[in-house]
Amino acid sequence: PPVAGEDVLPGLWGHSLATAICAEALARYAKWCDPGQAFAMGLLHDVGRRWLAEQMLRYYGHVLTTPVDVAGAEGLCAIETAVVGVDHTWVGGKLMEGWGLGPVAAKVVSGHDIGQANLDEWRSQASGLLKTVVLADAMASGFGYEADGMEEMATVPRWWTAQIVGQLEFREQTYAALKDQMLMYGTVCD
Repeated sequence: PPVAGEDVLPGLWGHSLATAICAEALARYAKWCDPGQAFAMGLLHDVGRRWLAEQMLRYYGHVLTTPVDVAGAEGLCAIETAVVGVDHTWVGGKLMEGWGLGPVAAKVVSGHDIGQANLDEWRSQASGLLKTVVLADAMASGFGYEADGMEEMATVPRWWTAQIVGQLEFREQTYAALKDQMLMYGTVCD
């Protein structure tokens, strides 16, 4: 089990920064939302994971060691709820409210991890900012910036990410340029 002071989420900073960079670039390309707001929300999207790991270390250690097949379609959030009683999206949303960042920030952070069961409903109701952060989160993971071994529990199906990228009519060169941008920031994200 983890001990106090141990960073049980060493890849979270890199994943969060990579998500922020992808979100800003997607916002500039898709024009779904403000690029600066997309960067900020990409950076903060998993703040609930950090809080849970810091404040509930004893329990969160069990979350990190739960086999992936236990999670089912709901992934990390289902494991967190089963082990801790809440998931990181709920905690993150409450942190956004508590920090006075407003209902938009709370909605993005609390809504960024969607389960397979909610996908169709989510697709029709999500704001441009939320869609940008969700896609950026998946893209950052796809570029190799995954938060601490959770790549097998991606809550956004890979086919859906590809479908959204296709809807944006991403040219191969645009996707490659975004990936190059991630490589340029690689030493910062790692």
